[in-house]
Amino acid sequence: MCLPSTSQNLTSKPSISFVSCPVCFRNFKSENRYRQHCNAIKKYNVPHSDLDEIPVRTLHEFKNILIQQIHRQLPLSFTKIGRKALTVLCTESLFVAVFRGHVHQVSNNPRVYKCRFHGESAYSTLAQILEDPKWGQKNYDHNLQTYIVLELLNHTLYPNINNDQDNDIDPLVQLNNQKKKKKT
Repeated sequence: MCLPSTSQNLTSKPSISFVSCPVCFRNFKSENRYRQHCNAIKKYNVPHSDLDEIPVRTLHEFKNILIQQIHRQLPLSFTKIGRKALTVLCTESLFVAVFRGHVHQVSNNPRVYKCRFHGESAYSTLAQILEDPKWGQKNYDHNLQTYIVLELLNHTLYPNINNDQDNDIDPLVQLNNQKKKKKT
């Protein structure tokens, strides 16, 4: 979960090496500070004692509700595409039970939990959490589909990230190519 990446700060005269968190992209001047950050993340993912235990069936039903809410954000119209935010009201116990192990930041006042999913494994990680490999795909009549496309990280904003944008396959382009192959 917390595997550091290092980078060089090119703006200062002496060469300073930073340790960078691959999830939140914070830079740390020392490995000790980075370890403290990782230890804090471990604590965020251990439920505290005053949280209620959630039954398995309730968890499964809530995950289905989350998927339904995500599908509501997937319109068929091209005029409604773009970034979408999903807000679902739930108890703290329910959120922690669903996203345990993936909480990266917690603020205490008000109590807010933050999870970050990016990179090649983001879609599969969410599929594992939501227990549905097609959580980001909505089917319409006449074999029409809409998809969630997870945003690639910008190298100018996050120079410590090592993504190969050429390896990512756009599902719309892939579907279009399949249709062209069938015509020929």
